[in-house]
Amino acid sequence: MTKIVPEEILKNVTLEEVMDCFFQGGIAGYASGGRYNPSLDETGGKVFTLRTDKLIYSDSYVSNGPQSGGMTIISLLPEDRRHFPLHGKKIPLWLMQYVGEELSSDKKAIEVVKEALLDAYNQHIFCGGRGQETYPFSKTGWNEMNYYNKVNAKYNNFMNFSGKETVEDRGNIIFYHTYSGKLLVPLE
Repeated sequence: MTKIVPEEILKNVTLEEVMDCFFQGGIAGYASGGRYNPSLDETGGKVFTLRTDKLIYSDSYVSNGPQSGGMTIISLLPEDRRHFPLHGKKIPLWLMQYVGEELSSDKKAIEVVKEALLDAYNQHIFCGGRGQETYPFSKTGWNEMNYYNKVNAKYNNFMNFSGKETVEDRGNIIFYHTYSGKLLVPLE
């Protein structure tokens, strides 16, 4: 049986509020070295959360060395608690997932990713939920490492997106994540 979120609950939040929560969480979280709450995660990873009046941003990240992945979910905390039995404690509104690999032992690649993410988030620029299309080494200060983000042209907005981010060192890919995500409910 499909659970449907009642329309009156969704009237309590706008797409703009969800996007703003995404940028707030991105700025305060992983990219800026935000504090994770290890007690929230049972997978051996890291979980960062940020609450606003209506929403909760949750970013979980796991890594076993070179392999890594994660998921970001933005959920609604409804005022009307009568709907909790139907939907649990939160109503998921938006989701992004990513998975990839470090292809080099140079840990500077992840710092380049963090810088590129934070740059996009601070400017409230949405490029598949990751960094902008290019972030050159002249900004990073890391030798000749460049960040690239190739967003699928067909799916390139906050409501439905996918793509691949890479870090290259002198033309060689040394890090990548593929990612996808979408809005899970209709919002205006």
